[in-house]
Amino acid sequence: FQTTAGYIEEDKLDKIKFKTATVMNRKAYVANVKIKDNSGSIKYYSDRIYKSEPNMFDVFTDLSYIDVAINDGDTNTALIGFGDFLLQFKSRTMYLINVTQDIEYLEGAYEFRGVWGDAAVCKIPEGVAWVNNFGAFLFNGNEVIDLLGKKISRTNWASSGVGIGDDPMIAYKPVTQDIVIVTKALTGKSYVYNIPTESWTFHVGITNDTAWLFSGYATNMITLNDGTVKMYTNYQDSLKPLTWKGVLQDKHITIVTKDQTLGDPAQRKTLKKVYITHKGTGNRPTVEYISNNDEVVNGLTGTLPSAATMVTTAFAPDDATEANNKYSYQVKISGIADKSFTVNDISLVYRDKTLK
Repeated sequence: FQTTAGYIEEDKLDKIKFKTATVMNRKAYVANVKIKDNSGSIKYYSDRIYKSEPNMFDVFTDLSYIDVAINDGDTNTALIGFGDFLLQFKSRTMYLINVTQDIEYLEGAYEFRGVWGDAAVCKIPEGVAWVNNFGAFLFNGNEVIDLLGKKISRTNWASSGVGIGDDPMIAYKPVTQDIVIVTKALTGKSYVYNIPTESWTFHVGITNDTAWLFSGYATNMITLNDGTVKMYTNYQDSLKPLTWKGVLQDKHITIVTKDQTLGDPAQRKTLKKVYITHKGTGNRPTVEYISNNDEVVNGLTGTLPSAATMVTTAFAPDDATEANNKYSYQVKISGIADKSFTVNDISLVYRDKTLK
């Protein structure tokens, strides 16, 4: 029997229950388990991973398991595989396990990269994305990338008003290549990360009918075969389906470029022109600029015209003295914008001041 099946019958677990699981390399990996062996003994292993026999996803043996950082006071919350790696999530830490060999081994441990449950993790074409109270992250097969970077303030991410809150959930919308994040603490509010542009947007009330209103219980978000993101929630004591539709109405946007030193950061300059290539009808935002990485916003002459196709609009400082003798500049685009509004590029024309 051992030669044919690949395992000893006496080692087979009589029953196994688990809270999270994934399938890769023709094996099922399960974690946070309750097992019953042939003797009838029941045991709990909150931080152990059991793996099934190859091509037998319901057959687990007593000796076929992985122990990583056991007895650390934490429990397994999610498992997911990508490439040659198994990502083991606990509530505090993410462990990266190499499963290419017969014997699995730990590649790395990432503190404060854990999640509360399976709903906080999703697979995307670029790798595995997940979210927690400390940020949003992506494992691309080589490294763990912090998606927040310097784009979103950590203070805002943790705040009570627009912060991510408790038990955030994540999903992927392939049509727009968006990572969608919602949380029960933010009624009707969502964060969206666009992969091609590497940009974040914050939205309020975006669904096919009403806002994402729910309290208490909600399913994880799933990506259907047609590319739509859907979830079910408890809304006014009834089961309600919610479908992510994206931006359906005009939104207030704020775009601030990085601080442009324009060559030599130690040399003073004068800003002459700002050129923006854009398109969009309906409401268009206002264009301003900031100098020397300050909090003071300065005005520019001109407005963004309505355009169905890409056009380039020139702006000039409305006060030449405010734009003179500065080290760096930033362009700020803010205000109510139609959903069709798009920025292709931003260019600055300047003149270096003579060194004295």
